[in-house]
Amino acid sequence: MDQPTTQQSILARLQSVRLRLSRRSGLLVVLLVALLTHLPGAFSRLASDDFMIRANVAGDPVLAARGFMLADASLSFWDQVSNAFHFYNPATGTTDLYQDYGSLPWWSSEDAKMNPWRPLSAATHWLDARIAPDSFPLQALHSLIYVLLMAAMAYRLFLRISAQTRVAVLGALFLVVDAGHVMSFSWIAARNVFIAVALGCYALEQFWLWREESRHWAFVRSALAFLAALLSAENSLSILAYMGAYLLFIERGSLLRKAVLLAPYLCIVLAWRLLYNWLGFGADDIGLYLDPGNDLAAFLGWILKVLPLVLSSLITGVDGVASGVAPDLRIWVSVAGAALLLICLPLIRRLLRDSPLARAMLLGSVLAAVPACTLVSAGTRAGAFAAIGFFWLLARWVHLLLDDARWRADKFVVGAVLCFHLFLPGLGAFLITSTLLPVTYTDDGQYSSVQRAYPAGRTGPSLVVVNSPTINNDYYLPFDWRFNHGAIPETLNVLAPGLVSLDLKRLSARVFELTAPAGLPLHNRHAVSSLDGHRPLLSSAYGAQMLQGLVASPGQPLTVGDRRYAGDMRVTVLALTENRPSRLQIEFFDDDMPDSMVWQYYDWRKRQYFAMPVPAIGEILRFPGPFDLVR
Repeated sequence: MDQPTTQQSILARLQSVRLRLSRRSGLLVVLLVALLTHLPGAFSRLASDDFMIRANVAGDPVLAARGFMLADASLSFWDQVSNAFHFYNPATGTTDLYQDYGSLPWWSSEDAKMNPWRPLSAATHWLDARIAPDSFPLQALHSLIYVLLMAAMAYRLFLRISAQTRVAVLGALFLVVDAGHVMSFSWIAARNVFIAVALGCYALEQFWLWREESRHWAFVRSALAFLAALLSAENSLSILAYMGAYLLFIERGSLLRKAVLLAPYLCIVLAWRLLYNWLGFGADDIGLYLDPGNDLAAFLGWILKVLPLVLSSLITGVDGVASGVAPDLRIWVSVAGAALLLICLPLIRRLLRDSPLARAMLLGSVLAAVPACTLVSAGTRAGAFAAIGFFWLLARWVHLLLDDARWRADKFVVGAVLCFHLFLPGLGAFLITSTLLPVTYTDDGQYSSVQRAYPAGRTGPSLVVVNSPTINNDYYLPFDWRFNHGAIPETLNVLAPGLVSLDLKRLSARVFELTAPAGLPLHNRHAVSSLDGHRPLLSSAYGAQMLQGLVASPGQPLTVGDRRYAGDMRVTVLALTENRPSRLQIEFFDDDMPDSMVWQYYDWRKRQYFAMPVPAIGEILRFPGPFDLVR
């Protein structure tokens, strides 16, 4: 009697050891792929937000002297990490200060606010500024730590909820090599995505452990990880979607009992948001972000447009596709995204019917995409939390196709899914980050065309940009030039967005008249067209216009007679075309004369900035927009 028992015990132990080895091997595979697809080489460079964050967490005397108050190096550690992602805020005075300098253009909202609170993520940038302030590879190596942490936590979560190593490995690999995450890795400022997703996966795994095995310390760890995720990225609110879906489909008991179980997490969200608002953080009156804490009605209306884009991008692997489409036609991209979702849903019908867990993960993924709708462009980082449930479902579906004869697997379909969501993005990421596939950057000439006027270590003359193609980049210009070239302009004067054709006439020593027959698109929902009404379906100019929403609001239309100030300019609206300014009077009212400033314009044909002489009195110059080039 003892011998069979002993043999069974030995076999059970061997099976347990084999299972542990299998799970550890799976983790090693996931971490190895994460490493190979996110190599911290010199394949990219610091850009945009990176420079602003560096100024805010490290300080810079030149920027501080020019009115960039958050670049004061004497600020405390808490002030620096709290304001690392501070773009501008009327309550702190930075909106007015940046308009006075000109990095916020004259058509930006006077009440514009873009001031997220992400102190945990900001602390990692504070560390960068002390250890490797000028090195992209070292800062990317720092980001790699959080990529590996995200990969490990996703694997751990998927293993917890499915208990199948192959599903956990496949789901984690889908998540790691997703094009959105690879794109985010090339941007240091987007590091908070990896931190938040890693913490979110851990919070969910501990939540599962609490509910499945009644381990109360797991609840504590889950709650703390959830709070930490919220302090890394606002979209971490999405974690609640998976918790609620679990309670709805898997947890036994009444709805009241389930609500009580979720209540501690809701209290964390409520306390976090109250503190968030009380400290003055958030976004308001800009076109790129909608903060539900400031305008819930507008956010709810926008969900119908953005949610299909976020969810369909998980299926296609292509993010931000609507940004390159004409503004009035973007709704059709949303309709197409919704149609794709409805077409794909029957493919997992049997999985949903047989598995409450699958239903919970699907509902969690859909609801997790709702907070992502705050970013109206549905850009690269939008679907990070929705991807958790989506890629687990995809992995589970592929696993069933391969193993269950009832599914009558089509090996071509499985191969296509693995190729499209794993092998191709993984190979592309490896080739790019390893520099085996060279990535080159083309200088747009904004600094190089005028660099003689801006020697390193000095504040140069004021800069006039006639027709800026990317207004959001003008916001970053003083930070970028200071850290890359050691100099900044005295002030920045952007005459108009360069998305349409402009005529500029100098009327007197200080006064100019700017005419835009097609009307100036001053925010990301205005129509953009050529002089003869031509408007292509797709254009990179629409993407530039979408990003204009970082500084401009659709909620503040201008009327004839309105007067705005920015830099050294006083701008008066003289005429409108379809509610868009079409004729302006621009007066340089400060002490400096326009002739003492440096002037440049953007050539859409060559995609370059060029220096230009100051127009003579009576001279008229035309600057073609992107749709008025000779076709």
